Amino acid sequence: MGFPMKFSIFMGLASFLVVIIIRSQGQENSEMGDAFKRLLSNDKFDSVQNYDQQFATAGDSLSNRASKDQDITDTYYNIATDFYEYGWGDSFHFATRYLGEGFRASIARHEHLIAQKLDMKPGEKVLDMGCGVGGPMRELVRFTGSDITGITINAHQVKRCNDITKKKGLSHLGRCKQLDFTAQTDHKDASFDKIYSIEALCHLNPRGPALKEAFRVLKPGGLFFAYEWVTKNSSGYDRSNPEHTKVIRGIEHGNGLPDVIHDTDVKEQFLEAGFELLEFYDLVEEIDQRFGKEGSVPWYSPLDGDSGFFFDSFASTAMGRVSSHTLLVVLEALGLAPANSVATSSMLRDGADNLVLGGKTGWFTPMQVVLVRKPL
Repeated sequence: MGFPMKFSIFMGLASFLVVIIIRSQGQENSEMGDAFKRLLSNDKFDSVQNYDQQFATAGDSLSNRASKDQDITDTYYNIATDFYEYGWGDSFHFATRYLGEGFRASIARHEHLIAQKLDMKPGEKVLDMGCGVGGPMRELVRFTGSDITGITINAHQVKRCNDITKKKGLSHLGRCKQLDFTAQTDHKDASFDKIYSIEALCHLNPRGPALKEAFRVLKPGGLFFAYEWVTKNSSGYDRSNPEHTKVIRGIEHGNGLPDVIHDTDVKEQFLEAGFELLEFYDLVEEIDQRFGKEGSVPWYSPLDGDSGFFFDSFASTAMGRVSSHTLLVVLEALGLAPANSVATSSMLRDGADNLVLGGKTGWFTPMQVVLVRKPL
């Protein structure tokens, strides 16, 4: 056995010990361990090869890929959801964070802002477009008493969402179902009081068909809030500069996205769908102005090796990603992890590394706030 393989086995065993130690720290990390078990039994990882091939051969625009956005999103979450739950928890989004604030607290506060902006009330019918496994939905039904329906195109996420929601005793206020954003056939016109979407509309380009459906199912006068993934027109980001586009392509590759569009393009698409624009700003910039960069933690810090050690989100940190990846290399080599689990991990690491670069350069934000209203 050569030195590289011996070293990989050593690193893999060390990584395994790290996972075991973290898993022993309470219920939250026990759930992380359960996610890692599901990851090791996932039979969908073979689809990462076709996904990578389509991405590599797309050319200048990812709209040239053979599969439509919805199919790519469904494939992506078949292979990524368990990694997300393992590394991040059940709320698949970023958050602003203040010095001294815990990771989970920042995630909850980020979700509470939605309730504040929408003025969510007990009994109101609310739609979560892109619910994932339902972490934000469950937080918001507890916080507001609203009745929330989450939709996602991915059947695996629907099952996970409803299983967790039932386990937590919240099924009377929240549920998830499998629906395409652009064809919400289960929903009648004007059937929801409020709508929100957290870092999910970016899976469609253009967003027009999804926004038209949102407009249809929202009651007149109803509010729609979104956190959007966008490149920033004012940041110096240049679509014609290969160094710039390499970073954004890495974000797209590692997150199952079509072309990430400018903030100004997002605004235009909401207006074209018929909505009245109430608020439009980058939450990152607002927090920096309000508290100063010295008083806050950058949104990408949990992914950034230069930002220090975050025990409460270790698996998502650069060190945690390397440890988990090395462990998967060993387990896949031994036949204990599915084929292509390492390739899937590499894809996700590409996304994480470039999210950090996009955040540091200011070219990209995952929290462009959009608050709109359906006219009376």
